[in-house]
Amino acid sequence: MGLEISGRSIDFVFRGQLDCSSNPNYPTANMGDSYEVSVAGKIGGASGTIVNIGDELRCMVNGSAAGTQAAVGANWNIIQANLPITTDANSNILFSATAPGTNAAKVHVITEGTAPTTRPADAVQVWVGQYAPGDDRLYILGEGTVDPVIIGGGTVIEGTTATGTGAPVRQDSGTLTGTPLTSAPSDNDSSTQIATTAFAKSQDAVLRREPDQAVHMTAAASGSSGITVADNDNIDFGTGNFTLVWKGSLPDWTPAADVILLQKITVGVGFQLDLLTTGYLELTLNALTFATTSAVSAIDGTGHEIMVTVSVGATQTTVSFYVDGVLLQAPAAQNNTTTVSSAAVFYAMGTSAVRTAGTASFVATYNRALTAAEVLDLYRNGVDFADMWGSQTTKVVNGTFDSDASSWTAIRATLASVVGGESGNCLEVTLTSGSDQGAWQNIVTVVGKKYRVRGAIKSGTSGNESYRIAATDAFSGAGSEYVALEGTTSGSWVFVSGEFTATTIECSVRMYKISATAGTMLFDTISLVEIGATLLLPPEGITKSGWYGQANGLNASYPATGWSLTRPTIDIGDGPILLSATTVAFNANADTTLYTVPTGRRCVLSHAVAVAGADAGATTTLAIGQDTAETDFVGASTLSNLDAQYDAVILMPVPNATPVKVKSYAAGTVIQAQVGSQSGGATNTVYLFGFLY
Repeated sequence: MGLEISGRSIDFVFRGQLDCSSNPNYPTANMGDSYEVSVAGKIGGASGTIVNIGDELRCMVNGSAAGTQAAVGANWNIIQANLPITTDANSNILFSATAPGTNAAKVHVITEGTAPTTRPADAVQVWVGQYAPGDDRLYILGEGTVDPVIIGGGTVIEGTTATGTGAPVRQDSGTLTGTPLTSAPSDNDSSTQIATTAFAKSQDAVLRREPDQAVHMTAAASGSSGITVADNDNIDFGTGNFTLVWKGSLPDWTPAADVILLQKITVGVGFQLDLLTTGYLELTLNALTFATTSAVSAIDGTGHEIMVTVSVGATQTTVSFYVDGVLLQAPAAQNNTTTVSSAAVFYAMGTSAVRTAGTASFVATYNRALTAAEVLDLYRNGVDFADMWGSQTTKVVNGTFDSDASSWTAIRATLASVVGGESGNCLEVTLTSGSDQGAWQNIVTVVGKKYRVRGAIKSGTSGNESYRIAATDAFSGAGSEYVALEGTTSGSWVFVSGEFTATTIECSVRMYKISATAGTMLFDTISLVEIGATLLLPPEGITKSGWYGQANGLNASYPATGWSLTRPTIDIGDGPILLSATTVAFNANADTTLYTVPTGRRCVLSHAVAVAGADAGATTTLAIGQDTAETDFVGASTLSNLDAQYDAVILMPVPNATPVKVKSYAAGTVIQAQVGSQSGGATNTVYLFGFLY
């Protein structure tokens, strides 16, 4: 639920219930944190504010410390629920600001057929009904007397200062006072009725917000699946850091059987996030399991956001669990495992055979471990710009030096591809003169975007020496590093990585042998990747035809049955949708998979857009179609007019007097791009469009 105050937008987050019978202090909280009173009493200590069952406490500032009413009470708003109601032996009703029988203002309503009597102690007594035949007036009795204030017409006028025949008021009648209304509930139903209806209704526009679209799933123990994302390098994290995010609701937060929230694992390799029957969270990384010893504090059927960060150190992996932006318990660490990358499909709310009951409205993966502050910011504000469009595809050209040192410029050295690399060949840097020998390559970057540079180093013929792998501002050159990774080489491969945020449109990746000693140093697997959300499935992407993502062309498909949308939707429209975005090399004759038709759907392709990473050459051809028949959508088309980076062509069957027949591909069909007569570069992108039904 959101609220706007003085131009600020506040999202309220339910943190649990408070027993106020012992007059506790206010808890530590941030803006938007909300608590419900479970037992009446006072909040803020013995001199605090009286609160009742169902009252809501809302923190209105960030970083509010725990404390008394005098110390921190100004940081909180108290939203009053219904006054407690009791009845006496005559079925008369007693409304009280605290538990009945305590010293506080009360209103005693006398039902019809009972003559007005002296009110209960500390209560204002109201009698509604016929005191005498034909008498339909409202009586209000003062303390210790039956001499009332009467509102309403009639022949009987009572009261010491009656004037006229309308509604005289006693001169010595007490004045009914109370706390003025400072805010309004978000929904005026039977549990939150207030007298100022017009004000309450006017506030609804501010307080009420349409809930996020979500995918609702029913349970199936077999014969179905979860929400599916096809295997992709961008959701394989190897031995690196990553973050998993799931937002949704479950019918039972202490389920009868373990619930699988997210999964990408096969034959013991990969990761899986579960909610256990105890309400604890558990993350599996290959054979390792990390489980909380604290349950998720959630009411059944309510929505929450679960985030798990994985930080891989030199020897140990640390896992942190967060619920609604708050760390659930201290992080846990175990010895590192091997790569978690696998060819498995990614599932949300189930597996390849099981469908989990509940709803999902947001799913994301990051190729980095978010900090605690970033987790809270993601929960409150959504994905930060710097974390948009994360990718596991390196922007470095020829960072593995498999056959040569092309695309690299030498610095006071000779460069060569030699055997003995981390995997295959590596780069050998040999001193020719001076010191700080090495190589560099410039790469286009996006200002404000986060990147990670990574590399491996090993001693060469000159023994153990100092090295540096750096990413610099390309316009300022050496000495203006975004990040510099330095150390001393050894006889084994050393792996280093660092992160930075680009401030210019181009950076330079550089590696150095920092020495004037003759000899060589070895470098391998040099990479620069965009870090952030590698899979991003937001509520805005949920449609009847699929869940469309905002990162790397990764979309999700629903199981064949057992799903629905939580609120009505207009589908994505009559036009085609982006199905995938795939890197296709134009320097090798090969087939590249562009898309796999999801389970339970069929697909009709409309067109493809090929964007060149460099000159595609004079002879390169591109065909698109299903595997083993790669020309059944578009036949081999020559790309000779793609002369430079960012040149693009649209590929589609050309209509004529007789419409061109195209295929309707069945579920499971693999659609590929086939390159022939190669003569171009390696980093081109093919965007595939079509219809799912």
